[in-house]
Amino acid sequence: MKYVLYQLKKHPLAIVGIIIIIFWLIAAFFGPSMVPFTHTQMDSEHQMVGPGTNGHV
Repeated sequence: MKYVLYQLKKHPLAIVGIIIIIFWLIAAFFGPSMVPFTHTQMDSEHQMVGPGTNGHV
């Protein structure tokens, strides 16, 4: 464990990389609970609505 901490102090960009990886893992884990529909459902009513119109995002 001391060796790992020593290497992290020696290479601070590794800490940044670890933080980015942890962020993406958390996003992948909690992402499905943040969307209003499943991957098999689609909002076909507003599928082709252009930006700035009612129903866009």
